[in-house]
Amino acid sequence: MAFFASHNPLSEWVSSSNDSLSLRLVSAADVDDGVQGQNGSADAGAGDHDDDDDEDNGPPAQGAVFHPLYTYPVFGDEEKVFGYKDLDIKLYYAAGSLFTYLGFTYSARIGEGASKRIAPGVQPQDVVRMMSEKIPPGMTHNYDEFVKRVQSDETTFRPMGTKIHEYQAHGKAYEMYECTFTTPRFKEYHRRLQTFLVWFIEGASFLQESDTNWHFVLVFEKSGVPNHEVYKIVGYLSYYPFYHFPDKRRMRISQFIILPPFQKQGHGRALYSTMMDRFIADPNVVDVTVEDPNDFFQDMRDRCDVQRLLDAQALKGLAAPLARSHIEDVQRRFKLCKRQANRCIEIVLLHRLKRLDARANKQYRLFVKARIFRQNREVLESIEFDERLDKLQSTYLGLIEDYRNVLESLQ
Repeated sequence: MAFFASHNPLSEWVSSSNDSLSLRLVSAADVDDGVQGQNGSADAGAGDHDDDDDEDNGPPAQGAVFHPLYTYPVFGDEEKVFGYKDLDIKLYYAAGSLFTYLGFTYSARIGEGASKRIAPGVQPQDVVRMMSEKIPPGMTHNYDEFVKRVQSDETTFRPMGTKIHEYQAHGKAYEMYECTFTTPRFKEYHRRLQTFLVWFIEGASFLQESDTNWHFVLVFEKSGVPNHEVYKIVGYLSYYPFYHFPDKRRMRISQFIILPPFQKQGHGRALYSTMMDRFIADPNVVDVTVEDPNDFFQDMRDRCDVQRLLDAQALKGLAAPLARSHIEDVQRRFKLCKRQANRCIEIVLLHRLKRLDARANKQYRLFVKARIFRQNREVLESIEFDERLDKLQSTYLGLIEDYRNVLESLQ
């Protein structure tokens, strides 16, 4: 859009939508401490003027503002908003029920005051309309109404589904609940929950509620006393069971998110490890795959899976090159897909490799390069021999750097 060019006189009316969108998980304590809604000089703009992974960093600051990684599904590829100065879009969620408030403030809006002379007839983007397209019905633009719902929901909201696990971290209690689209109350809750995918997972899409094969595991922080518990959403994953001939299932993890106020506290590891433990114990599951994992998830996955292999001494007494039977045994025992099994095996073997043992290092290097070649045979055979060797070497060195980073994080 021409308005967004830096030399354009209208560029001062352009804001970063990522920076302008303020997200909060709000509890009753936050309201009591003065979390504000519409506290700027502008009106609500909506017809109502009352408007994760994993470094252990301790519990979150209550009610802290966090910002999205992505807003292009709402504001376009440039992730810009036109027509305001000091724009602050407030998207607040009740920390447990996820009842939602949307409002915004600004110090000036184009088309008002002196800006009429600069850009006669130019109108600002309709922020509320654009945001509302991604937010399910039932939200409010009235901050007082939101406060009342936060206070009432905190005393009545309870997680839906079946509790499958609980754990302690940083002196707080956490619980996991499994749901499907047939679970009472879950569809409406999921419509609110999945909006976080828009802000934090690139290319994410909403799921079809008519497909009842989807499973979800939600993590909640639990506080309070018996009969007066308070629950706050931490994050969740979704997974889908696929048929595997003749009588097994292959589990595919699809969406996985720990909300920013709870990231770097071990909740991602806890959620992934809990589900892998359950899948490994299920004789009907053949393996577990992940749909398009990003680098952060893959790093966490590597650490969890490698730690499990090390704890089980899965490759004790073995060194590269490994027989196919040993690789298949690791796949079968730990329900790892072929790619992830190879990756974790190579990391464990690297961990046990003595750097001064030249022969063992050569065997390991040839073992890993042979696997790289098999996986990329068609591409590598299409290039000249010397270039092929360079590609293999550079790929190998990149893998070793990744592997050492995983091992260093475990130490």
